[in-house]
Amino acid sequence: MNLDYLHTILMENRDMVYRDFMERLIPNVSPETILGVRTPQLRRITREMGSGEWFLDCLPHHYFEENQIHAFLLAGKKDFEEVVALDKKYIEEWNIGMDLRILCQTIKVVITGKGSV
Repeated sequence: MNLDYLHTILMENRDMVYRDFMERLIPNVSPETILGVRTPQLRRITREMGSGEWFLDCLPHHYFEENQIHAFLLAGKKDFEEVVALDKKYIEEWNIGMDLRILCQTIKVVITGKGSV
């Protein structure tokens, strides 16, 4: 799988009603970056990506759903050294948009109790 193919899969799984709902739920995320792919489909896509190492290096992500996939991939990591290396990469490539997206995802999980891994 590569980034172009992932974008194709994400576009094929869009749900415009869900997209409109998500836009209202997270108003500080640019609407054009929200595709409206539901969490079960994102989890399936994440599983199909395997380790997703290639994807974890594609920062920053353009779509909101890509950030969710990134979080799912990180949550599946068991090797402490690997997680530390990914955290270090995050620190080195930090930008405010990335943090805002992570914050929105966190708030959603806290409020709804859904989407936690």
